[in-house]
Amino acid sequence: MKIPTALFAPLLALASLPTLSASTPLPSWYGEPGTTRQGFRFSTSSQPPVPEISENPYGTATSQVVLGAFAAGYQSPDDEFATNGVLKDGAWDLGVAGSFSMACKIAASAPAPGETYRVDFLIYAVYYLDAPMIQPPWLDTLGLTAQDLAVSTETVGDDGFRPYVGKTWTGYFSGVSGDGISVAVRVPTVTSGTKPTSVLDTFEVFTRVAVVPEPAVPLLAGLTAVFWIVCRKRS
Repeated sequence: MKIPTALFAPLLALASLPTLSASTPLPSWYGEPGTTRQGFRFSTSSQPPVPEISENPYGTATSQVVLGAFAAGYQSPDDEFATNGVLKDGAWDLGVAGSFSMACKIAASAPAPGETYRVDFLIYAVYYLDAPMIQPPWLDTLGLTAQDLAVSTETVGDDGFRPYVGKTWTGYFSGVSGDGISVAVRVPTVTSGTKPTSVLDTFEVFTRVAVVPEPAVPLLAGLTAVFWIVCRKRS
């Protein structure tokens, strides 16, 4: 019996999706027009890191690694003793108070006067966990307020001793007035005791933009329509 190849199309499409780790999550709106994706595998020690996955019609994301005190720095795939990722393809030991930040375009231009953007996002990071010395990084939205924020974690692998954990943040930013966003992950800071580091294996950001009129705009349009109707009735 000949099986229609169309039945396999969804499976083939999923199989061909680029991934950074064994369990990269994808938002339900991934691939829609105007969405973006940028992913960092850290397969080389280049500074600044360049995204290995760049699906962004508005430009390539930029990034920066800031190493803190006692940072081991880049964890090379060629070093069998390094903490170099769940797939052994490279990672960054950020050190005390270190960080990784990323900026990406979300639209071709800033919103028109009287409008803002709502930006749906999915952010995914894989990190090594060996508390209290090596702890999860925290997400810094750099001035944007995340709405409906949901956070989940899962173990995605290990090095034979300690786990690699995948952490997902989903939600949306409202009132965005520019054509890009910036986010960062930072090593937790403590005031006493052990000063931790974080080891970042991969980092991905997905975005989707919707135009939102400012409240005064529809109100003004409504008042204009009412004025026009009244004037017609009087005439």
